Amino acid sequence: MISCCFKAKARFPIFSVHDLDIMRAGIRNYQRNNVTGFLLREDNSYLGVVEGSDQAIDRLISHISLDDRVFGIHVLSRDDTASRDYPSWSMGYIDAQNLCRSSKAIREFLRRETSSLQHDQLPAILKHMCYLRQRQDLKDQRLRESPPPAQMDAMAVG
Repeated sequence: MISCCFKAKARFPIFSVHDLDIMRAGIRNYQRNNVTGFLLREDNSYLGVVEGSDQAIDRLISHISLDDRVFGIHVLSRDDTASRDYPSWSMGYIDAQNLCRSSKAIREFLRRETSSLQHDQLPAILKHMCYLRQRQDLKDQRLRESPPPAQMDAMAVG
């Protein structure tokens, strides 16, 4: 299995319909190709991590490089891995406004031009992205475990 990290520039403003389209297509294609991953958006930059077979990752990176919603894709790392960091995420997505304060390093990393990136920072950035995934997984779990609103209303009345 391969884990691949890439950076790309967005052609459209954040919160545009294009991000939603990217997410919909990503979820559909990732599930079909047994790929998992995480996409982070800051201003006009994307930072993505995708995990899957060598062939699936090659096809995906090629497909992304041809997508007219993004440009300037650069593969920052491509490594063999024994396990997935995003096993339950067909395609996770977080925009910069939903990043916690501790994510300042990710924001700064994304704002730099690719040619000036300090690749020695990448392991820490990837570790922090895993932390963000774990944080989101906990939020999702709490939502699944909380009673539906109708039950909460009944509990308050009773």
